[in-house]
Amino acid sequence: MNIDGKALAQLKVFVQACQMNPLLLHEPRLAFFREYLLTMGATIPPKPAETEAAAEEMPEAEEVPKAKEAPKPKEAPKPKSSKKPTPEPTPEPMDDSSEEEAVELDNTGVIEGEELMDLPMGDSEKVPSQEDEDKADEIRRQAMSAMSDSNLEEAIKLFGEAMEHNPHSAVLFAKRAQILLRQKKPNNVVRDAEKALSLNPNNALAHKCQGKAYRLLGKWEESALALSAGQKCDYDDDTQELLKSVVKPNAEKLRQARLKKDASKRVKDHKAKLERVKSAKEARQK
Repeated sequence: MNIDGKALAQLKVFVQACQMNPLLLHEPRLAFFREYLLTMGATIPPKPAETEAAAEEMPEAEEVPKAKEAPKPKEAPKPKSSKKPTPEPTPEPMDDSSEEEAVELDNTGVIEGEELMDLPMGDSEKVPSQEDEDKADEIRRQAMSAMSDSNLEEAIKLFGEAMEHNPHSAVLFAKRAQILLRQKKPNNVVRDAEKALSLNPNNALAHKCQGKAYRLLGKWEESALALSAGQKCDYDDDTQELLKSVVKPNAEKLRQARLKKDASKRVKDHKAKLERVKSAKEARQK
């Protein structure tokens, strides 16, 4: 029987949570797991309520009468001190953020995002005629030629003009995103890639440009998702190497840290709940 790696990771987090707080095993939803542990000879710690009840039922030991001691001579009363007792300092509440472990990531090449440029996006409500589509194709070829000559600014301008004629072409937005990626303008890349994918969800270039832009921004989990989607549409070795060497390892570290944080929060919430129940019980007994 093959066990999925994701399931093993989740099981490991659950076992760590039980080690930190064995009282979790008394959750009604974990009755099946508790019964399994008992069949294996494990010892389950009793519920707090059961422990307190057992302590209350135990008879108190009878006190052995002590022999009477000779009365001691009375001492003169000591003068009362005028000093007031120094109050003990109140402990400050612990900040949960201090308990979080820093996740070590390979942030080589990560940059700060830039402001969005005022680039033409075309009129999304426009219905292009055949003449518009032909004109957009003609300008697109000019933009591709400028791109080949590394005249990136001219290529960006021409792609914008083509969009004015045909704002429903995913290729135009994906190609402009590719140029903006070469200029290391990740926020603008993401905008064009999202537009291209809204027009054609299977555009591999748009997925990959978006994933590489997220990688520049240090958004590792988003980058992994986008690059993986691009690989499903059109596989290439370079993108796979980027995924394998940098993006996926960082994304997995973040995912594991999030799972650990969630498990720790559940343990804290459970402890707080037990404390509330205990306080309520003590209040009723008074």
